[in-house]
Amino acid sequence: DAQILALSATIRNADQIARWLEAELVSSNWRPVKLKEGVLFDKNIIYGDGSEVTIPSKFKDGFNNLTDYILSKRNQALVFATTRKMAESTAKNLASRTNKTLSKEEKEKLNATSSEILNTGEQTKQSRGLAQLVRNGVAYHHAGLNSAQRRIIEHNFKQGYIKIISATPTLAAGVNLPARYVIIKSIYRYNVTLGSYPIPVLEFKQQSGRAGRPQYDKEGDAIVIAKNEFDATSLYQTYITGEVEDIESRIAAEPALRKIVLGQISTENTQTIEELHEFFGQTFYGYQQDSANLSTILNKVVKFLQEEALIVNDPDYLIPTNFGKRVSQLYIDPKSAIVIREGLIKGNIKSKHYLTDLSFLQLVCSTPDVRFLTIRRDEQINLVNFISDHEEEFLANLPETSFDLELFMSQLKTSLVLQDWIKEVPEDIMLDRYKIGSGDIYMVVSNAEWLLYASSEISQLLGYKDMAKQISAVHNRVINGIKQELLNLVQIPGIGRMRARALYDKGYKTKEILKETNPNEIMKISGFGKELVKNIFSH
Repeated sequence: DAQILALSATIRNADQIARWLEAELVSSNWRPVKLKEGVLFDKNIIYGDGSEVTIPSKFKDGFNNLTDYILSKRNQALVFATTRKMAESTAKNLASRTNKTLSKEEKEKLNATSSEILNTGEQTKQSRGLAQLVRNGVAYHHAGLNSAQRRIIEHNFKQGYIKIISATPTLAAGVNLPARYVIIKSIYRYNVTLGSYPIPVLEFKQQSGRAGRPQYDKEGDAIVIAKNEFDATSLYQTYITGEVEDIESRIAAEPALRKIVLGQISTENTQTIEELHEFFGQTFYGYQQDSANLSTILNKVVKFLQEEALIVNDPDYLIPTNFGKRVSQLYIDPKSAIVIREGLIKGNIKSKHYLTDLSFLQLVCSTPDVRFLTIRRDEQINLVNFISDHEEEFLANLPETSFDLELFMSQLKTSLVLQDWIKEVPEDIMLDRYKIGSGDIYMVVSNAEWLLYASSEISQLLGYKDMAKQISAVHNRVINGIKQELLNLVQIPGIGRMRARALYDKGYKTKEILKETNPNEIMKISGFGKELVKNIFSH
């Protein structure tokens, strides 16, 4: 029989989860490296075990004193900053000091690493700035970097060449990157709805848990910086000696619940409302909540699926429609499918003159599944003007309230990034135009690929075959980041957007033309080596 072992370092209510799973709970306080959590105020670090350390105070602020102290001991540190901008500025401010700690060998290695970063994709202002920081033994790390850049930084930190990484909190959640010291600059986050708010203790523990490198350190220090004496007391009581929050089920979040309920019905695992209640009663949410509350939520979701023709409106049985089955197979939020369906119906009666690439990009970027980009205040006027000028092209409905307008503009900005991407706008221009990072482009592209494919499939199901072809072409262009004219060339293995453009601009506009060309002529084009050309022609 298979055995399942569930591991976590930061669950408070593990006993409750064990009872739900009917599993045996094994708990231990053992840690491969001793963790010391503390608060820095003025020049004193007060630890949870009651010990204190006084650090030299060369600077006016605690953060610079602490990083100077760490570097003087030839140690590494992970710094958690609240925002990308703060992570980047922190790294820039540390560069001159980390540089002074580097040996000749380390400088040579980091110069090579710097060149490696510049070769991870199109050279941009961002990649050039990051490469310069890396030469100095410091880097920032956030979702605005592309995956190759993040991997290079992580590897060189693990090897000890990069001395300090300044990161956003996403690093704590997704990457195993321990350091001798962890510094938490602020425990506050900002949200448009909530404003400024303190992070949960659980998130603090995720960050502090990165302190201490197994096999290298006897202990790891995680230090949060206080602004004043009152702040120091509050931080100590809440985060150093306080308890983490209980884990709660997230299955009742409507997007997740809609998807799971439709999935259960579409696979015919549950065919009646009673069977649906029984299934969810066995989930952790059902274990934590009373049955009346669970019943109310499930009935609401079933009613929604019936009203939107994802399941048949039958009083006794839960039966999926063809539309509902396909939506479940595509694994998108049913609400996203409805937005797409309504947009396609609107597109089917719209004049073809107004059915543009933007129409389909704007549609998928208006779904709940999209991870849209935030807008800045200085972008709002241009976006409002753009809405006025291009309203006829939109397939998703225009906003009705000021709150909806802000969301609509964020979604529109995301679709404009995609539009620039398939127009082959240079990455550097896009980063400057939208104030985003390379990683943001790839995140948006990946998200849109999935939703455009779903849109094409739904269009086929609705019988809109011409529109399905249009969407499929846009989908392929988004995958490759190209104009329509390059679709033929990118079908060749080893030919991406840059090489396809180079071939096209030299007159080799199709696979057929290329087939009749002397391979030696292709090798004259920059970026086309002997091995690549051999592979192209063997294809």
